[in-house]
Amino acid sequence: MKINGREVPDSKQGAGDMAEPITSPDGKVQITRHSIVYPTMGPKSVQGALNNLSSDPVNVEIVVEFLDDFGNPLGQATGIFKEIDPGETRLFDVWGERLPNMYEVESYKIVSVRVVP
Repeated sequence: MKINGREVPDSKQGAGDMAEPITSPDGKVQITRHSIVYPTMGPKSVQGALNNLSSDPVNVEIVVEFLDDFGNPLGQATGIFKEIDPGETRLFDVWGERLPNMYEVESYKIVSVRVVP
């Protein structure tokens, strides 16, 4: 699978899976952990920790694709996380709340992590 144009192992994640770190193509940020959250009510989300590896503050975009039981895509959600200071680790949530079939979400994969203006 490719993330931001780089070949990486398939990162489809479900409950209890251990997530591999994902680094942006420019090496400025890294998602150090991530997992899906199954609330008792409402949409599922992907939560994790994002680390700024650069020497400048950054804004980061994370794109998550939500999947059903069979690994079929249900849609994507994007989160923008602003002004992460150098060396800072920030917790993040990307919600699947705007998907028309959000209650069918069973797993996910992070399709992009990148620094944005």
